[in-house]
Parts: sequence; C-alpha cells; structure tokens
Amino acid sequence: MFRIMAIDPGTFKIGIAIIDYCRRKSVRVVYAESIYLSVNQTKGLKILEAILRILFFVNIYNPQQVIIETVFIGDKKSLLVLEFFRGGVSSYILESGYKSIHFAPTLTKKIVTGNGHSTKEDLRNILSMFLGLKKEYLSEDMSDAIALSFSYILLFDFYFTLKI
Repeated sequence: MFRIMAIDPGTFKIGIAIIDYCRRKSVRVVYAESIYLSVNQTKGLKILEAILRILFFVNIYNPQQVIIETVFIGDKKSLLVLEFFRGGVSSYILESGYKSIHFAPTLTKKIVTGNGHSTKEDLRNILSMFLGLKKEYLSEDMSDAIALSFSYILLFDFYFTLKI
C-alpha cells in the first residue's frame, strides 16, 4: 500500500487529499477536505496557519509521497503568498524525510482528462467515474487535490510499467 497526500494551495482555502494506492489493484480516497483559512489575518499569519494545518495532516497520515500543485494565478500578491506557502511546506516535508513533487495544473488536467485546458467540471466528472465519488460532495479544491494524486498514480504506473 502506497499513501499519497496531494495539496491544492489557495489564498482562502486549500484542497487536501489522502489517497491509498495498491499497484494496479485499488485506489481509495482516505480523506479529502477543503481547509478554509482565516480571513482577517495578515499574509504572514495566513501562510503560517496554512503551513501548520498541512503539517498536522502530514504527521497524522504519514504519506510516502506529497504532491503540491504549482501556482498558476494572475494576481502577483497572491502568487507571492502561495509561493511562500509552497516553500514552507516543501522545506518541512524534505526536512522530515518525506518525498515531495510539484505538478502544474495543466499537467494534472492533461494526465487525468487528456486536455491540459479542461474545466474543473471535467475533472470532477472523470474522478467520479473512475473513483466512484459523488460529484456533488466534491468542492473544486478537493477535486483538484484528488486529481493531483490520481495523475501521480497514472504517471507512476506508466513509468513503472516501462521499466519492467
């Protein structure tokens, strides 16, 4: 059993998914949530809160692989905040001996749906079809995090198959 944690960072809410994967046998969503951050805080405190909440899940679920979505956003201030968040989480993960990797949103969409510019609704449809999840219970952030882990599984399986 291989445990994956995927993180979809955001300035107001963060998508998180914990997935258990048994090679070519099963994919199970262990936990998925949209974490809402406090609105009335400075950017520094918001980054700290986000990092601490993610690290809480890392310590509880003990994943073998952590995947963090890279930031693709137009607003430069939000971009800076999200990059600080990614840097803080990444440094703790590496320092703690966990493995981490970063995927671009377009790569995730390309792997899961076949189109790098597909919509979030397309992602939800594919995830509900392959993983048996109910679309109405998936927020955008949760589905992005689950799609991140699912794309990692698809890439990992393909790579492992080629090496044999």
